[in-house]
Amino acid sequence: MREKFKIIVCAHKDDPNIRKGDIYMPLHVGKSLSNKDIGIPGDNTGDNISFKNRNYCELTGLYWAWKNLDCEYIGLAHYRRYLKLDYSKIEKYLSTYDIIIPKLIILDMSAADKLMHLTTRDDFYIMLMSLLKLYPNYKQTIIKQFFNRNRCSCYNMFICHKSLCDKYCQWLFSIFDDMEKYIRLSGYSRLARLYGFMSEYLLLVYCKQNGLKIKYVDVDFCNGKSGQYTNFLTTKFKRMINTVRYDIAFPLYNLKKRSIPINQTTVNGFIMDHIPYIDKNGNVINL
Repeated sequence: MREKFKIIVCAHKDDPNIRKGDIYMPLHVGKSLSNKDIGIPGDNTGDNISFKNRNYCELTGLYWAWKNLDCEYIGLAHYRRYLKLDYSKIEKYLSTYDIIIPKLIILDMSAADKLMHLTTRDDFYIMLMSLLKLYPNYKQTIIKQFFNRNRCSCYNMFICHKSLCDKYCQWLFSIFDDMEKYIRLSGYSRLARLYGFMSEYLLLVYCKQNGLKIKYVDVDFCNGKSGQYTNFLTTKFKRMINTVRYDIAFPLYNLKKRSIPINQTTVNGFIMDHIPYIDKNGNVINL
């Protein structure tokens, strides 16, 4: 019998905050790379990419759920992070909205600049090249969401109909499959997590391009002690301060981009390495 709800709770170690039972399904992500048994199912069964966990982070859990679960509604959470909402009302929320995601983080720079800080400039432009090669109709959304906005939906967390999740995963992993032909993975632990970082920014791009109705909710952050979470009022106050500091200042100090800003040094590097690149109009130049 097809189940109605499944919230995947991604974990890589045992923790008292892992939610189990009812709609929650704890999943040991990166299980194929671990010798530990933390007492929950792993993402290394069926159709999986568990071995890519160092680069994909919780996305190996998302991929596993996409390929192996049959349910009506699906979501993704972390062992210490959960969407702050009444989970008994998911069906009601999704009768009005297409997807539930965390409230957007206000950045102190454009989304593009932030993502280049988290990865590298070359990684970022390879991602844009692969996206536009496969989905050229995304160009205006890319310019708007990456270069003219300072917002991010963090943690790759969401809840939606499984059918929508399937479409999103098909889109997301097709981009990453193409990127893997050109990306040179870093030996640094943080930089190696580039696919996990990029998907945090790509989720909002997908939602905006497809005109999805979004319900934004807060995130509960466990502080490491069972059942204890950060103060909601503190989180709300920080968001208010950031709105004043960054959201008002951002359009004053950043000229609106009407094309994709291209760094010629990056392009020259791609030419030397025989990697396709994009021009300011979003055209993919194959070498």
